[in-house]
Amino acid sequence: MSDQSSTIDFSQYSDASLAAALERVDRNKFPLNYQACLDEIEKRRKFSPPSPIENLNDTNH
Repeated sequence: MSDQSSTIDFSQYSDASLAAALERVDRNKFPLNYQACLDEIEKRRKFSPPSPIENLNDTNH
């Protein structure tokens, strides 16, 4: 029987830890963990306000 969910709760990771985890998780051996990490990063990008640096790069000002 195969488990169809990630074995890691990435929601508790800091942004820096998520970035490091994404580089370290072997996507071939642990595709669900890799995808869960990627999903958490994308979720945070969607729901977080733009950083001041992103605002500086916005040409619509």
